[in-house]
Amino acid sequence: TNMASLHKLIQFQFPLFCSVLLVSPLYSTAAPLSKPNNAIALVNKVCSDMKDKSSCINYLKSNPKVMAAAATSKPLEFALVILQSAVDQSKNTHTYLSKHKRGKLSPQQATEAYALCSG
Repeated sequence: TNMASLHKLIQFQFPLFCSVLLVSPLYSTAAPLSKPNNAIALVNKVCSDMKDKSSCINYLKSNPKVMAAAATSKPLEFALVILQSAVDQSKNTHTYLSKHKRGKLSPQQATEAYALCSG
């Protein structure tokens, strides 16, 4: 169950980062949004092309650092925070796998384990 939730969180990271980079030029030329709606509008825009839009939105909304960056209306800052979140989640996944492995894994087994966790 813990691995399944880790897998679900990780599967958003890279596509999400790419989406933010693609949306950045749109927001730099778009009309300013009212302050309270900036973060939500940016999150909705970034998640709009994701396979599981609601999980993407919920994941981003659950991270205070991501939402604070979204509220600045600076898409590059938002993208960097998402990337840092991906790095942190990768470290957590590595730590989790390291704690729960039984014996020494072959390189192929290790590759398969990380591939399973990352999507």
